[in-house]
Amino acid sequence: MSREKIKNLIPSKIKFYIKNIKRLFDVFLMMIALNFKPSEIFRFSTRKFIPPKKFRFKKKDLKLVPYKFINEKSSNIDQLDEVYAIGIGSSFEISKIKNMIDKPIFLLAFWDSLKIDQQGQISYYTDDSNHYGHKANYFSGNKYIEYINPKITYVTSHLHVANKLLKKGHKVLIVTGYTAGKNSSLVAPGKSNYESDDFRKLLENPNIKRVSILDEIIKFPTEQPFPNWTQTGSIIPYLAAISFFSKKIDVFGWDFFLNKSPNEMSYLELIQKMYSNDADWKRSLSHFEEAIFNFYFGFSFSKNKKFKIHSFMGHLNNHQKLIEKIEKSFLIVCDKKNL
Repeated sequence: MSREKIKNLIPSKIKFYIKNIKRLFDVFLMMIALNFKPSEIFRFSTRKFIPPKKFRFKKKDLKLVPYKFINEKSSNIDQLDEVYAIGIGSSFEISKIKNMIDKPIFLLAFWDSLKIDQQGQISYYTDDSNHYGHKANYFSGNKYIEYINPKITYVTSHLHVANKLLKKGHKVLIVTGYTAGKNSSLVAPGKSNYESDDFRKLLENPNIKRVSILDEIIKFPTEQPFPNWTQTGSIIPYLAAISFFSKKIDVFGWDFFLNKSPNEMSYLELIQKMYSNDADWKRSLSHFEEAIFNFYFGFSFSKNKKFKIHSFMGHLNNHQKLIEKIEKSFLIVCDKKNL
């Protein structure tokens, strides 16, 4: 009997538990490697989202914002002096948006629009079940209507989300990310199709703008089994896209699933908080790997004068030791031992 036929005989529930146990073991080994041999984490990354040495940049060559603006695939966007960029993290009370009237607002990785109830309380929730979603100020008994604010632009990479928001009358910034392919070609990651007729039609809407960026976190092109994109989650590339037309960005709600500040956590507690099994399974079996990138660039962006990180990813100054270990997991760090 072939291996494939044997797999088909195994009940799906048992397959789920086997896959989950394997993933937990991989994460455990990555945590051990992070503390004792960070450069070897790639060996245990379940979906190979951490690169081996041949696909890593030297730390000294990594840009402050590790993306390149692709002018020919972007809209003409006016330069802005200062903007708010807001995620759906626990550190930010979403109703405060009503008082943020002095600057343009960019909402990052929202899968649906904001709503408002009879008492004027802003709420966020979504019926989209294809991802690990957040809710804020949502109560099932309340009645909600669309919250319309001309200062708000929703930032997404997903065509179906952009279409939904545009139909509701909102402004959208769609970020199309590419990596370097062979012979200087541009590669759209995964199943993205930025050259389709549906996408071109979408861009005809006057309420949508496009920013295209080239990912330079990992040295592309890679080879199988390593994917052709960096699994950072949405916030990092969206902030990069906004940085190309904004002089200063005040960032709120970028918490990467933390519910309290890293400044209040010990080294061991923070490492444990880098992984959530629930979020991992409801998203893409990459939560720990994404935490590596979010923690590193949260710390890095907070040192960049263009960004003012008010959220938990900007509270990592007390964890320099952890950041130094993280950078060795995906960068070539030339210290005395490597000279």
